[in-house]
Amino acid sequence: MPAPWHRGRVVLLGDAAHSLTPQMTSGGGMAIEDALVLAQELDRNDDL
Repeated sequence: MPAPWHRGRVVLLGDAAHSLTPQMTSGGGMAIEDALVLAQELDRNDDL
């Protein structure tokens, strides 16, 4: 899905945002990174 990876109250994280083949097994790390970036972005604004 092209950026932005959100629509309304839905956000794509990890493998949903970074389509990988199953053998690459890096989805868990990307999900953690995406969660951190999401938390930083949510922290920057008072009003969602």
